[in-house]
Amino acid sequence: MPANGEIEETVVALYYFDGDADDATGQHPGELFGNVSIVAEEGYAPALKLDGSGDYVRVGNVHQNPTRDLKQGSIEMWVRLESAPKDFVLAASGREYGGSYDDGFYLGTHSRYSKNLVFMIWAGGWKVADSGIPPEDLIGEWRHVMGTWGPRGVEIWVDGVLKGTNPHTGGLPNPNYATVLIGTDSWRSDTHGLIGSVVIWDDQRSLSDGDFDRSEEVGLVEGRPKCADFDCREGAPCQSLDLLPWPVVDYTDLGASSTDRNTAGCLLDPGRYIIWSGKRVSGYIGVSDDWKAYGPFTLKGGTSYLFDVSAGTLKPVAPEELNSMLKEVGLSQARLWYKRSTADPHVLCVEMGDAP
Repeated sequence: MPANGEIEETVVALYYFDGDADDATGQHPGELFGNVSIVAEEGYAPALKLDGSGDYVRVGNVHQNPTRDLKQGSIEMWVRLESAPKDFVLAASGREYGGSYDDGFYLGTHSRYSKNLVFMIWAGGWKVADSGIPPEDLIGEWRHVMGTWGPRGVEIWVDGVLKGTNPHTGGLPNPNYATVLIGTDSWRSDTHGLIGSVVIWDDQRSLSDGDFDRSEEVGLVEGRPKCADFDCREGAPCQSLDLLPWPVVDYTDLGASSTDRNTAGCLLDPGRYIIWSGKRVSGYIGVSDDWKAYGPFTLKGGTSYLFDVSAGTLKPVAPEELNSMLKEVGLSQARLWYKRSTADPHVLCVEMGDAP
């Protein structure tokens, strides 16, 4: 999506879940069913909260009124699972909830075909693109997933990496499907967790063509300087690629009750890092003209860290001090958090420093 907020013509439907399930294009408003709620966690954009038992959003047939291309398309979203049952669906098109027939696209798991996360197109049988990623790996962390269909075949992308393909190029066969369901399908294969912004396109997207340019997993530095904050934009000294989640999160607008709050940064490989901090230019999210470097700091695996923006200091911290739901990360990763003021907002990014 463009940084200026304009909606591209190829966007079929766009859901921010910013208090409701309205379509930002104005074409296909969503309806909330069950106990689904919309939450805004600290440091993140709003998201659907689904309990895995009858919670979902119905958005209708998004390829009609106006008519859209069925030969190619894409659906992408941010997800964070709380559990991973044998069969669950992030989004699917077909009959109504309980109608037990899906005949369009399908993003989720289907134990008859794979134990992994898949994206499928129905064409007289399912054409399966298998990610090779067990859904358990999606529990507890925000991940970006996307399914595409079109001239390249059927694809599934996870965190900006093409993970699976299928040679089917026939597109969606049924233009008159009843509805798209977010968080489930017609068989009631409900998702348990959070679903962030969802966008459906009428072209086959590629996460290496500039629209969402990620060649590696979100948040990982792995030797190349990258933006490691959700609101870091052009001009950041450590930004070499446009690896930016959207919609942009402005942490000053999340209803903070205090001036200081801890916000989540990224998961990093253990190593030495420089943290850059700059006071945000008034009126511009993620832009600073006064960058300062701190460090290098050595981050160890299996450890969470809190960087105090005002003091420029970094310290290890028990994850439960940051959030009661957090657990310690694995030995192959370090977790970085930021303590920063909502009254005096700063932009941050991080780059790998000299080898120890």
